[in-house]
Amino acid sequence: MTNNEHVGSENQTPVFKEESVETAATVETVEKKSTSVGLEENIAAALCHLPIIGLIFFFIEKENKVVRFHALQVIMLSIVVIVASIAVGILTGLLSFMKLGMLGLLISGPFYFLIMPASTVLLIFMAVWAYKGKVINLPVIGKFAEEHSTPKQ
Repeated sequence: MTNNEHVGSENQTPVFKEESVETAATVETVEKKSTSVGLEENIAAALCHLPIIGLIFFFIEKENKVVRFHALQVIMLSIVVIVASIAVGILTGLLSFMKLGMLGLLISGPFYFLIMPASTVLLIFMAVWAYKGKVINLPVIGKFAEEHSTPKQ
């Protein structure tokens, strides 16, 4: 029997179930929601991960909770990074003033060369996931953002 021969009658053609073909090629479609700004939800959520734009979106977006959540989470993350940068800068300055400049360098070096780029990579990663319609909920910041992102009526 060759590959072209079928068991049974010669006129028999192979039957494919539509279900199996559709299942193999099914792509989950997500309903595209728009925002009060006029952008699609996923695009606005991704743009929120640029800190200044996130701040703007938080104040102008009044209806979409997802966009407000992303904006507030990025605002809070930016505040944490800025406050930590100021604290490390003050600590480094105080240690330099006390003639312990090397200790200050040991503290500020890893912060500025590891944590700052890591926070940038985190923002990019979160933006990509937001564009895909998924949410990364940061431990403390995410819960705060979730509670306070309800649109104001």
